Amino acid sequence: MAYFNGIIKTGVLFIILAGLLSCSGEDNFPGTAGRGRKSGDANPDTIQVIDGNGELREIKKPVNRIIVEYIDNAELVRILGREDRIVGIAGYDYIFKECTMQFPEIRKKPTVGLFWKFDYEAVLGLTPDLVLTFGADTSEKRDKLPGVNVLFLGLYYPDLSNPHASAFIRGVRSLGKILDADERSENFIGWYLNIVDMIKTRIAQIPENEKPSVLITSYPHTDLDTISFSAYMKKDTLSQALNLAGGRQISESLPEYSQGGVGVKVDLEWIMKEDPEIIIMHAVDIVDICGYETDDPSSIAKALGHILSRPELAGLKAVKNKHVYVFDGHFRNDASGGIVAAAYMAKIFHPELFTDINPEAIHQQYLDMQGLKYDLNLHGMFLYPPITDGNNLMGIPDRHIQRSGDDKD
Repeated sequence: MAYFNGIIKTGVLFIILAGLLSCSGEDNFPGTAGRGRKSGDANPDTIQVIDGNGELREIKKPVNRIIVEYIDNAELVRILGREDRIVGIAGYDYIFKECTMQFPEIRKKPTVGLFWKFDYEAVLGLTPDLVLTFGADTSEKRDKLPGVNVLFLGLYYPDLSNPHASAFIRGVRSLGKILDADERSENFIGWYLNIVDMIKTRIAQIPENEKPSVLITSYPHTDLDTISFSAYMKKDTLSQALNLAGGRQISESLPEYSQGGVGVKVDLEWIMKEDPEIIIMHAVDIVDICGYETDDPSSIAKALGHILSRPELAGLKAVKNKHVYVFDGHFRNDASGGIVAAAYMAKIFHPELFTDINPEAIHQQYLDMQGLKYDLNLHGMFLYPPITDGNNLMGIPDRHIQRSGDDKD
């Protein structure tokens, strides 16, 4: 595989990765705000942070026992080298328990219910210092967990048009300070912003009228045999990634686009009128056909074939030109802040500008920073059909190159 070229200079990249991988879970880094504990002082320190809602929160330290909700918080804790502090998990029934490849150790932790339906007795029984929430509304959990730090970091709000000031970057930095992992958090932020700036600089060369029109919708929450689809709005992480990558989202024409929601139902007539050049089907909540837990492309290929075979969609530019892609759901709700999705999209939308960029290599670096022993050359279904580059596939393992080529014919 041709690895990550043209993003940042090789020397800088190795320095960043070396710094990430060399920090042990108990290292203390200089300059950590909020630290000031004196020898023999039995009272915990406190640190003030701004949460994902823009509200000031005071966090009691030290934080040695953490409950994480959903993928984004779990992966960020792992990036910061503090996986050993996770004592409980909350998510859907399939997250984390079925994720043997993505969360081989975290999945073994006790479950405290669904993140919208907490088992508060189980939470308190684990005596956590910190609960990291996926949802923005933390009021009930703060009321029912007195003495426990409850924090929404805002990882779902990357604002890729201005990432430096986003809730996402602020959340990564805040957790780094809370967990005494400043160096790791700053290395991750530097890696992230370098990729954002690289994509943004190249896309700035493209006039607005030369950007491809794109529909992002969901699969399987959309019943593929009906005429109703879901179009993603400006706030959604994948919408942010699409805009950074130089796509022109057709849902921008809808009045709901900038009103704060993440999606709105649209009918086939509207889609046919807009006639997108590219369609991205976001495969939500399906760990058995795509993502980290499967290496077999047959199910995702069948799903794509079903879309392409619908006669009422046959006239769309995206369908006629076979520019319909199934994207794995993790690109929206993990701790990558949309940057892995943006790298894949940029390669699809403007391949001539990104000949030296391998989005799968960016994805692999993201996993390596977590210390996850997972090789994207061997495992996973993240983009179908995959991007092809000679004998390399980006989005699925390289051994499937003949099959993916056959499917496209």
